[in-house]
Amino acid sequence: MGELYKALQGMELGKAPGMDGLPVDFYKSFWSELGEDLLKVLNDSLGGGLLPLSCRRAVLTLLPKKGDLTDIKCWRPVSLLCSDYKLLSKVLANRLAEVMDQVIHPDQTYCVPGRAPVEIGLLLVEEVEEGGECTDREKRKGKSVGLRIGTLNVDTMTGKGRELADMMERRKVDILCVQETRWKGSKARSIGAGFKLFYYGVNSKRNGVGVVLKEEFVEVKSVSDRVMSLMLEIEGVMLNVVSGYAPQVGCELEEKERFWSELDEVIESIPTGERVVIGADFNEHVGEGNTGDEEVMGKFGVKERNLEGQMVVDFAKRMDMAVVNTYFQKREKHRVTYKSGGRSTQVDYILCRRGNLKEISDCKVVVGESVAREHRMVVCRMTLMVCKKKRSKIEIEKKTKWWKLKKEECCEDIRQKLRQALGGQVVLPDDWETTAEVIRVTGRQNDGGKEIRLTRTQLCVHEE
Repeated sequence: MGELYKALQGMELGKAPGMDGLPVDFYKSFWSELGEDLLKVLNDSLGGGLLPLSCRRAVLTLLPKKGDLTDIKCWRPVSLLCSDYKLLSKVLANRLAEVMDQVIHPDQTYCVPGRAPVEIGLLLVEEVEEGGECTDREKRKGKSVGLRIGTLNVDTMTGKGRELADMMERRKVDILCVQETRWKGSKARSIGAGFKLFYYGVNSKRNGVGVVLKEEFVEVKSVSDRVMSLMLEIEGVMLNVVSGYAPQVGCELEEKERFWSELDEVIESIPTGERVVIGADFNEHVGEGNTGDEEVMGKFGVKERNLEGQMVVDFAKRMDMAVVNTYFQKREKHRVTYKSGGRSTQVDYILCRRGNLKEISDCKVVVGESVAREHRMVVCRMTLMVCKKKRSKIEIEKKTKWWKLKKEECCEDIRQKLRQALGGQVVLPDDWETTAEVIRVTGRQNDGGKEIRLTRTQLCVHEE
């Protein structure tokens, strides 16, 4: 019922009705009397597999255009549809809008809300000018690896392992940074569906961070119960995933400074040529708009920036990173990461190196999950461009041109050079290794650098 009413409020008034003669104005005026009956008719149609007659018929009419109206070309045909059919279509369109960005390719810009056709031109220019680690030719020959990377404050991991794994499998999330695990120790534990949780914590009642994934890890570096990094190798590409959990607004300044110091240390230890993705609950608001900070964030944040949010922006500038959430225009419900009572804000973020921002095609908050009570999962779609490894060239030894020894001048030339190399001796030395080396060097100097190999017997035959 709510979907129908929402769709009705979004329809324009004053439009021509269909065959039943009932315009949108009529439905809005008498919705309290018609709403339930219309819902029942549509549900019955769904069960029976056949729409009502008013949804299957249209009235064809002609509208005049400019010019001589006695000419049929100056008339435009239109189909007048009934308002109940338009209402049903609006409801279905609203449902599709929720998942449309997961179906339409990120490079499709025409007729997609929030995207402009000019963006594809900018993307092409960027690809041509910046290139990346691979050359254009290598990109065409190589392949790409798609990843869905997310972050979520789970409040506690106790009793949520299987539920978290099911959510990741259902939402097709490959790597998930989790905060506030509240598990003590530094271990790896399987949570089901092939996923494994690498976690670190020092207190079973507060803090704790971890990373959930299926990929084989290369190295795990646990700095504290607020910062943890994990290095992966995916098709030859090194990807560093960092999970962070910043102190809340009411914590001591010393604790906040220690967190940022630890996070700085982790990022600085990663080679600049490797990818980095940070999934963290920063407990801070970077705010809406990006005036003065265009190089590290977009303008699609939530509400106003606070003092702690400025720390996130300063960190991004210091480490040459970008706040991914803020670059994608989404409805507010797909930007809000924290809801509690009447409060709705954005405190969970995904960051990456500025140079790798072009590899991320989408980032949004996933709604409708109940793993965490107050926080919502943020997921970004990242495409790693894998260069095809070049094969090392194998040097093949060329054939020796034995047929040139048939020419007397070639044999005489080699004899003269050998005598000169041996110091004018006619009899060859007893040390065959020395003689063989002299023959090889002489052969390289002959025939334009091509080596001619002679055995001791062959040399003696030609000398007689």
